[in-house]
Amino acid sequence: MRTKYTYLMLLLIFVISACNTETKQEIQSELTKVIVETKAVKLEKRDDLKSYFGTLRFSKSTNFVAQQAGVVTKLNALPGQKVLRGKSIVTYPPIDYQLQIEQARIQKNKTLKDYNRQIELFNAGAVSKVSVDDYKALFEIENKTLQQLNNVNVIKAPFTGVITQLHVTVGQEINAGEPVFSMAQQGKVEVQFYVTPNEIKDIHINANVFFIINKEKIYGKISKKAMQLDEQRRAFMVTASFDTYNVVYAGNTIDVMVEIGQPKERVWIPIDAFRKQSGKHYVFVVKNSIAKQQNIVIGKRSETEVEVINGLASGNEIVLSGIDKLSDGTAISIKN
Repeated sequence: MRTKYTYLMLLLIFVISACNTETKQEIQSELTKVIVETKAVKLEKRDDLKSYFGTLRFSKSTNFVAQQAGVVTKLNALPGQKVLRGKSIVTYPPIDYQLQIEQARIQKNKTLKDYNRQIELFNAGAVSKVSVDDYKALFEIENKTLQQLNNVNVIKAPFTGVITQLHVTVGQEINAGEPVFSMAQQGKVEVQFYVTPNEIKDIHINANVFFIINKEKIYGKISKKAMQLDEQRRAFMVTASFDTYNVVYAGNTIDVMVEIGQPKERVWIPIDAFRKQSGKHYVFVVKNSIAKQQNIVIGKRSETEVEVINGLASGNEIVLSGIDKLSDGTAISIKN
């Protein structure tokens, strides 16, 4: 009887010992696994976009120059300010404005006196009608000159828009032909950029385009494309048009995105999820808690993602973190 109990006791000890060993092995196995984060990839339909650098400008803009020399006495608008059609923007009378007014008035009065004298002489038969007409024409010219001086030099807005540049200050003397200010009609802007002969065939009128300003996407369309090659640039000029009131200043270079094809379904993965070795790109795909190295062919890149052209299918689970601790066949534990 005692022998039987001894046998049972030994058997129990053996079973407990075996269980403990198995548990320890399982714990040890779990401890050696690399903890990772994963993601199931899927096909995504995205536009086929290409980036170009272009110059942003207003569709309708005007530059104003001084018609004659003068000194700026009034400025009624500042850059970025909206103005209505007909508003006086800059006043710049001649430097010797008052003297010119007085001289013009004296000359006009003298010519008027001479003209009246010619009429008297004509009525007396002393001069011809031609002489009277000459004095009349001279008087009209001098009278118009005086009126222009009285109106001084005022540049008014020819349309409702926004002041984009102001080249003068109050008190500044300006000469004829010098720039005074620029203005543009808000609501419509353009971006001009150049594409290579190989790319021009992919650029279509009315294709969708956009650029980003103040973190906002501004959408537009391709409106023009040159039919002749720019010999200096060896490229074709393309114009994209946008309807927006968010642009106040122009002339700067921006990045414009152009839709050059139909949307395509591709797998996109985070840019940190792949590695490169011996000229080949690869990711780690999860199969039965094992990380398997999978070669891929990549395409376009953004700041955060990369397009996978070949090597992954929708539903594949790839490793996102802990990649540098892995090799082909490494056991992994997926972090919840």
